[in-house]
Amino acid sequence: GKELADEDAVDFKDSTVAFAAMNTWQLFRSLVVFRTCAIGFVVRNCDTLYAMSRRVLGATLTHGVLRHALFNHFCAGETAKGILPRMQHLKSFGIGGILDYAAEAKDEDLPTAA
Repeated sequence: GKELADEDAVDFKDSTVAFAAMNTWQLFRSLVVFRTCAIGFVVRNCDTLYAMSRRVLGATLTHGVLRHALFNHFCAGETAKGILPRMQHLKSFGIGGILDYAAEAKDEDLPTAA
């Protein structure tokens, strides 16, 4: 792909430019996500808190909240077709992205060493 020249690069030090692609809800979600991720207790006990939430609120509500709060904050989508609208939106503001495949597995799903 075409690389941006220095004069075309987005100045992320200017908050008006850096956050121009985000609406108020996305800015608020970002604040909540980053503040929550800065709480050591939450980070250290995330698996326990997740299990408790599934027991108390149920899997559907827990996953719905996590999808809207965390997944949508960090990920553009789940499929190549699904990420296109987000990538096009960011591109319209001069922002590119890094496409990465993220697959997560619980410890019990991982193969054991022989």
